[in-house]
Amino acid sequence: MHIRDWLRSLPPFELPSGKTNYESVCQEAQPAVVARAFFTSKNRRFLVLAPTYERALAWEAKLSLFGVPEGAILHLPTGLGTLFDDAPPELRSLSDRARALGGLLSGDRIVIASPNAALERTMAPDEFSRASTRVKIEDEIEVDALLRGLVNLGYENEEPVRRPGTFSRRGGIVDIFPAGAVFPYRIEFFGDFVESLRTFDPESQRSVVKAKELALNPVRAVVPRADKALAEKLISAANGQSLKLGPEAGEMLRDSVAGDADAIASGHYFDRLEIYIPQLIHGRSCAL
Repeated sequence: MHIRDWLRSLPPFELPSGKTNYESVCQEAQPAVVARAFFTSKNRRFLVLAPTYERALAWEAKLSLFGVPEGAILHLPTGLGTLFDDAPPELRSLSDRARALGGLLSGDRIVIASPNAALERTMAPDEFSRASTRVKIEDEIEVDALLRGLVNLGYENEEPVRRPGTFSRRGGIVDIFPAGAVFPYRIEFFGDFVESLRTFDPESQRSVVKAKELALNPVRAVVPRADKALAEKLISAANGQSLKLGPEAGEMLRDSVAGDADAIASGHYFDRLEIYIPQLIHGRSCAL
């Protein structure tokens, strides 16, 4: 008997309500406990904290061995860059993070994260749900309105689409690579009606499978809104801190924050947006 079949043959295992501590489950048995609970529990949302990337990979391998579908196991990467880093967090990492957060909301997912990634502040669950949208066959959608909505969700215009979190338009055809998706989607419109929806290979541009629905989650952990008061506060703080630094470092700090403050004042996305989340999000929501 395969180990995944043996695990499914065990008596139903329902997690008790409230907080429960299992203090003597050995490390090798932990994925089996989680997998069994995933198959039989009503609450099928799980967040696993792994201390290292190697341990996260081990969890993924063990959960797959016990029969958890590949699409049900998600990684929650960090979404933070640094103030003086010219290279922002990769769009793929940001979209994978959005996909994992969406998985925690929708259920039927096991999300694996480092403690730091799990504790990073993000938008509240209800705000994440309101920002997300779905496109279905025969929906009536104004194409320009759809594109504006994608920009508001943090998607970037890129022709052709090759990375998650990008989109492009050619007449009545809109290509979208949803946050965290394996393949991009091609939407064909007849006027303002969705006539066709299918996935395609970004390299060959050939169709893969037809789809009935497309879920679009925010790409970034926060949807920016114009905040001139915060922009002025950041500039004032940077000017004050720059006096404690040397001339060169002080000028670099002021220049870095000035560009970010302009984007915050106008409500636009920018590369280092995530490091200002404590100022942009007033709640304390995180993956936990």
